[in-house]
Amino acid sequence: MNYDKLKDTLMAKIEQELSKYKQNLMKNCTPKEIVEKSYETTFKEETVSIINVLMIGRNEIKALLKEDNILDKMYSKYQKRDGSMLDNLVDITRDILEDIDKDFMKKREEVR
Repeated sequence: MNYDKLKDTLMAKIEQELSKYKQNLMKNCTPKEIVEKSYETTFKEETVSIINVLMIGRNEIKALLKEDNILDKMYSKYQKRDGSMLDNLVDITRDILEDIDKDFMKKREEVR
């Protein structure tokens, strides 16, 4: 599969995850709970936008395609970091993508 198709597949997966997250909020949360999750929602929306414009390596894309709940994992890792979301989101996204890729490569080596 060429790079553009891989990236399109990744974006479709991440956008679907975001859509399911929002649908879950609407179905299962009170308005107050939705407001309380607005920071997480914003993080996930911005992350999707950033991934869409970043030049991500083929291996990173392949690693992300094998992951479940990409946005949840990224948000969880983000919560453990210092800094403002808006100031550092691109750098944080890049760091988290690299971490996921490293974990993927490590697991791949363990299988061999």
